[in-house]
Parts: sequence; structure tokens; C-alpha cells
Amino acid sequence: MFEGDVSSYLTDVLRTYEPLFFLLLGLAVLLLVLLGINRTISKIRERGIITRSAESKLRFLIALIGFVAYATYALSLFHVETVWITIVILASVLGLILYSMRSYFENLFTFIIISSSGLLREGERVVIKLGEEVVEGYVADMNENYVVIRTSHNALVYIPNASIARAVIVRPSQATLRIRLSVSTNGGGEIDVEHAQKLIRDAIARSKLVNKTSIEVKPVEVLEDSAIFMIEVNVLNPRNIDECYTEIVNLLRASLPYKRIRTELVE
Repeated sequence: MFEGDVSSYLTDVLRTYEPLFFLLLGLAVLLLVLLGINRTISKIRERGIITRSAESKLRFLIALIGFVAYATYALSLFHVETVWITIVILASVLGLILYSMRSYFENLFTFIIISSSGLLREGERVVIKLGEEVVEGYVADMNENYVVIRTSHNALVYIPNASIARAVIVRPSQATLRIRLSVSTNGGGEIDVEHAQKLIRDAIARSKLVNKTSIEVKPVEVLEDSAIFMIEVNVLNPRNIDECYTEIVNLLRASLPYKRIRTELVE
């Protein structure tokens, strides 16, 4: 008799607290799933596919979806008869949130495609044709919202990623570097123009970042103890144009025997 009462009591306790047990179990499963997804997002961000800002927004969205699903599950444990109404309400709220953020997600997914495919890279020179509009310059920045192009006039053009997906993109295989070089002996004698041109070509040819057959050195102005040259050379990889310019300037300063050397990048 006593054993029967204990068994009946335990059964009643289990029935009473069964919803609470499944509620805690569902919460544990939710937290484990969110933990796994957040780790995956962190690895994606470490690879440079998404930015830190995009990472935080994705974390928030996934957490929102998870807790909406958990709230639906929790309510179904206690109010079975209203579960479908609850699902419809929560799904409608979630749908409105996603619809209001549709432009952001369109730009975000386009950014992931652009970054992972290597279609655009920071530092590269590109020509982007958006209908009748043409934007030409260097990729200054890429994020989940925009691709930023720096033009030859040093203006920043912000192009939504979704527009990039519908644009025609031209990536020159080489970029032309133009440098205005001024040299002077400061009264120490005349400058032999032909010899100076040879020294300049030889110095630039030592760079591994340029097409050696494309080096052109033309005198623009020649005075008694000074001269100005215009240098044009093709950079093998447009992404390295800044590095190439710095290297050429250092090579010229180390190789030319003149007292005053001044360089200026010409857009």
C-alpha cells in the first residue's frame, strides 16, 4: 500500500513538472545551437569574409530567430490549444523584422559573395559601370553595406553592394604609375639628360613589382643645374601600386647622384 502511494506520488510530480523539464531542455538545446552558430560566424569573420559589424548583426538576428522559436515552443507546452495562433503571431513579427531589413541583407549577402569570390579587393584599380554612370578608381574599403572607390580626384564614392551585383566591373591587369621627378645639382654642374635617363631606368628596373619593358622616362624641363622628368611604368599587380611607388622612390634616392631629388605622384 505504501509503495503504491509513493509510485502514485512520483507519477503526479513528474506530470506536474514535465512542462518545466522540457522547457529547460529546450533552453539548453537553444543555447548549444547558438553557441555553435556564433563560433562558425567568428571563424567566417576571422577569414575576412564579413566585417565585425556584420558579425554582431548576424549574431543578433540569429539570437532573435532562436528566441522566437523557443517562445513558440515554450507556449506550446502550457497552452496547446493556442499554439497555432502563437506561431502565426510570432512568425508575422519575425517576418516584419526581416522585411524591414531586406536591403541590409541584400547588401550583406552580396558582400559575402564579392569577398569570397575575389571579384573586388582593397587596393585594386577598377572601373565600375552602373548603367550610364562610370566610376573609376581604387577600392578603398569594403564592408557589408558599401564598396568605397577612391577616384583620381581623391573623392570617395560609396556604391551599395547590391548595385555592384548588377554592375559591369572592369579590372585592368596592370596599373600605370606616373611619377614627376625633379633633380638638381644645386649649382654643382650641368645635368647630362641622357645619362640621367639611363640611371633612372636602371634604378626602376631593379623593382620586382614593375613591368621592366614598360619603363618610360621623358625630360619635361631641363635647366643648367636641374631637370624634371616624367616617369611612366606599369605595375604588375594593381593591388601593389602604393608599395611599388614607395619602392621606386627609395630606389631613385639610393641610386641617383644628385643633391636634391623630389618625387610627386601624378594621377
